[in-house]
Amino acid sequence: MEEKKEELRQMVGRRYRDVLEASSAVQRVSQIADTFAKTVHDIRLVGAERMATKYSEISVIVIQRILALNKFSSMIDHFSPLSNAFLMLVIENIHRYLCTDTYQTDDLRRFTKYMSRKLFRKRLRLEEELVNKISLLSNIDDVVNNLSAIILLTKISFEKLIELFMERKLSAINKNLLDSPSLIDIVWNIRLSLQCMREIFMNGKLVNNLQMIAADGWMPSSFCCNTEMKLSFFVSFFNPNFI
Repeated sequence: MEEKKEELRQMVGRRYRDVLEASSAVQRVSQIADTFAKTVHDIRLVGAERMATKYSEISVIVIQRILALNKFSSMIDHFSPLSNAFLMLVIENIHRYLCTDTYQTDDLRRFTKYMSRKLFRKRLRLEEELVNKISLLSNIDDVVNNLSAIILLTKISFEKLIELFMERKLSAINKNLLDSPSLIDIVWNIRLSLQCMREIFMNGKLVNNLQMIAADGWMPSSFCCNTEMKLSFFVSFFNPNFI
């Protein structure tokens, strides 16, 4: 196992340029999430003017952001790990705009303070779930999706990610040694773990995935493939011209 660790460390050095590109990809995805959050000001909600009259102390844009924040925060955990991570970034950006809005009221301050605690707990729970999934997932595409989500949320370095991945996989193997009566199952699980490590880190599958999601026009597949969800998520809340 020490030899495998050394191999992976050497691989990281050889692929330094890929790591830099992956870092740029992470920044790009964060920018996309930020752009999504900024487009909340273009929301066209039925009855917005009526609400603005009723709540004259709060601007229409603040009301729209509050509605979007409540809606999006309820959607967390309904999608794939990568989609959930992306959605978390959008939610946090909207919340940040509300916190820094110059049109503050006592009600708005109380709301943003309440949401700060709520979003903090959501982020911690989501990060914990993503880390725990490392030892459970065996499908390479699912693992790449999960690791990409971890990178987006935590900005973890590739070296630290490799260490975390190996730690979780070794823990799963040790547990399997204790629980499984079948030697064949144990050997098979070890083989899958090694194959997964090779494809994801040594063959650059994770780097390629980060570069793909950083491309212009990318959005989480959960929203692209689900027409109903795509419509409810984007058309109802964002400027249709942006999609």
